[in-house]
Amino acid sequence: MSRHTKHQRSKNPKRKTLLKLLIDKDISQAELAIEAGCNATMINQVIHGGKRSARVQKVIARKLGVPPSKIFGSHLDRAA
Repeated sequence: MSRHTKHQRSKNPKRKTLLKLLIDKDISQAELAIEAGCNATMINQVIHGGKRSARVQKVIARKLGVPPSKIFGSHLDRAA
């Protein structure tokens, strides 16, 4: 199978919830990057589970107005 047609599963099972909240609240990944002090690539990687950054995850959750566990898992609620 060509690497261009292969779909990789997200490592964040709550990715759809997170993306829906971003759309509903009209918040862009670029806006999140500015708020978090990083680049949009990092935001995208955190959203899709390719990278984990508690700091970035907390910024995203705060901007969306939800507990981190709703969009990333329970490990952040204990560290908050």
